[in-house]
Amino acid sequence: MQTRLFRRRRRGNYGTLLMLSMPALIGAGAVAVDLSYQKVVYAELQAIADIASAAGTQELDGTQAGMDAALDAAIRAAIRNSADGRPVTLAPSDIEFGYFDSDTWTFVVSSDPALVDAVRVTISRNDIMTNFAAMSRFNHSVIGARAQSTAMQPPPVPAGMVTCYLPLAVPDCLFDEYEPEELVEMSFKLNPAGIDNVGWARIGDHPNASWIRDQLEDCTQDGSAGVGDEVYLQNGVVSSALSTLADLIEDSDSDWDSDEWGEMPEQSDDSAIDDDDYGKVVEGVIIVFDGGDEYCECDPVDEDHDSDGDTESDSDDDCDDEGDSDDRGGHDRDARSNRGGGHGHSGDDHSGDDSDADSEGDSEGDSEGDSEGDSEDHDSNSDSDGDDDGDSDDDGPECEFDSGHFNGHEQVVGFVWTQIYDVRTKGGASQKNIWMRLDPFADQTVGVMAGGLIEGGVEFALPAAVVE
Repeated sequence: MQTRLFRRRRRGNYGTLLMLSMPALIGAGAVAVDLSYQKVVYAELQAIADIASAAGTQELDGTQAGMDAALDAAIRAAIRNSADGRPVTLAPSDIEFGYFDSDTWTFVVSSDPALVDAVRVTISRNDIMTNFAAMSRFNHSVIGARAQSTAMQPPPVPAGMVTCYLPLAVPDCLFDEYEPEELVEMSFKLNPAGIDNVGWARIGDHPNASWIRDQLEDCTQDGSAGVGDEVYLQNGVVSSALSTLADLIEDSDSDWDSDEWGEMPEQSDDSAIDDDDYGKVVEGVIIVFDGGDEYCECDPVDEDHDSDGDTESDSDDDCDDEGDSDDRGGHDRDARSNRGGGHGHSGDDHSGDDSDADSEGDSEGDSEGDSEGDSEDHDSNSDSDGDDDGDSDDDGPECEFDSGHFNGHEQVVGFVWTQIYDVRTKGGASQKNIWMRLDPFADQTVGVMAGGLIEGGVEFALPAAVVE
């Protein structure tokens, strides 16, 4: 009997315990629900902070204007998104600039535009309405959430593709033979062909006269050029293209940068550039191709075994009747301002170049194609680069035919930034020329894809990376 009574009395204990613990259980449930919602809002804020920091970082360019643009970009990116059902508004104080130290993996605040490569965004929301906590014994009507994101600008990488290029190319061996500081000081010329030189270039087809002119006037008209493409080369005289280039220099808004390039080189004799316009430049991307060492190393002709049976080293059977060895020119590796040299092809070697233009409907026909190239290339020269300025090129050795011939096609391996500063359109074939310099330090982020094998100042900007 007593045992039955005791059991009856225990049944009432469970109800009492449940009633006594109900407030705590309700409170814990309310907190769990609100904390879960807080985490949802935090995730929204974190995503927005990541978006804003990345958007700001993309605008950094090493200038104060870039930092101002980054601030605006971060604010605009944030306000286009919402958290807790409301737009996120950033104040300027929520955005910090600095650089990211990858060694210590820390963000360092800085106001120096030259150092800034990272943006840190902090978003705080202290007015998140609770759903149940206010009704519980905890009595909290709002809770908060805070998110922070740091995005940095990765260093740009050599461009593997561009959509705008000038119709010129140089060999990749230049970047093995010379340090970047040396390349900046060297002047490159189109004619005569040889080592350490430049030639006309076109992706996938022969660079005829009309195409060269069109590409000079609109560097995008031929589409993109990428690493791995086949580039067709030639070194013939295209007078109409030289005239177009001279006009472009005179109309250019870009000037020679003395701080970057040093003193302006002396204007060539019979330059096509008006004296008042000398100092302007045409700048842009040119192709770098894999041509082997023959474009940078001279194998001197053995005079004792000259095919003509004489002591002159005119190894080209198609050279002019005068046999002017000056047209081929020597290469003086110490005379960097006059980088002619090597075995220069006479125009006969490229007489087919402009005839291609005729077959493709080039209105110039023979007047600016074969006949012009042939007749001009047979003109005699005063010295190896075709001018009368007493260059020291004729002191250098004459090179074998394979040295820098600029014939056929090669594979694109990268791109380099260049400035063309002088053109000569008068005189014989070897006197008509261009002068240009390479700038491996240009840091021009005009690439549309990574993958370049040459550090030539033409770069692809990697997207901003969120690092913390």
